[in-house]
Amino acid sequence: MSDLVCPSCSCLCDDIRLHFRGEELSRVENACLKGSAFFQAAWRREERPCRVEGCPASLEEAVAAAAELVKGARNPVVYGLDNSTIEAQQVALRLAR
Repeated sequence: MSDLVCPSCSCLCDDIRLHFRGEELSRVENACLKGSAFFQAAWRREERPCRVEGCPASLEEAVAAAAELVKGARNPVVYGLDNSTIEAQQVALRLAR
């Protein structure tokens, strides 16, 4: 993958290249240490298992639980999107509205 935008900080470097060996991320080019760590963490799902109410859950169960929380909220708070893409932030704001 090439010419990716790195959402890790406010610099938004737009020349990031990711190299893969099969489905494993093998190298990150043109990213600082924070950006490189961001992309490496994004491709290591097994280190970030889903949890619902403190218990292990599948991705589908976690998304369903999150959807129920947002659907039932009277005044949802959108927080912690500083490392997200603009498109993800737009979706979060639409959900909150």
